[in-house]
Amino acid sequence: MNVIHIIPSVFDYFDDIRDSAMALAERERDFGINAEAYTLQYGTVSRNEQAVTAYKTPTMKFSGLFSGSYVISELDAADVVHLHAPFMGLAGDLIKWKKERNIPLIVTFYRNVNIRDLFSLLLSLYNRYYLPKIINLADLVIASTSDTCKKLSVCSKISGTGKLRILSELVSGSENENIHLTLDKNTIKLSTADVEARAYISVYNHLLNI
Repeated sequence: MNVIHIIPSVFDYFDDIRDSAMALAERERDFGINAEAYTLQYGTVSRNEQAVTAYKTPTMKFSGLFSGSYVISELDAADVVHLHAPFMGLAGDLIKWKKERNIPLIVTFYRNVNIRDLFSLLLSLYNRYYLPKIINLADLVIASTSDTCKKLSVCSKISGTGKLRILSELVSGSENENIHLTLDKNTIKLSTADVEARAYISVYNHLLNI
């Protein structure tokens, strides 16, 4: 199964989401999924960032910078496309791509954009405009927790459609300890990565009728 993850990496605004998504892709590879990740990067990628990514995701390697059109063209090779949100970049292209394809699109929503400056306000407005459009086209939407879902206004619109899931419920029942992927205690606390990966793989299988 080929899964392509689209991951935000806008300066340090989405570090927690990027780390979580990269760790998920890494664990999926451990379970035999051909998981690839494209980060929507702004600016150049520093050697330190490459080193940190290599440490956290040893089976994945940095392959260089690619154009948005290249990333969109690569999505056709996927069995499932997994967007991690909030994000920045390629929204219009992704919407057009999904309208013309039957490839399943999953959106995982982690949190709202933390407003701390003018640029983060721009990120927030970007997601308020584009994310509902993408969610309406998505085959499945996964919110990290029920509280997170309440912060996503579009959740109320899709709650009765059967395409909304809560990640914490998907991995419930596990007795494993939670792990924290970043040093910032205010960022996301996830269930054990292996349990989460298995939960997502189950979702992929369901979408593909496997």
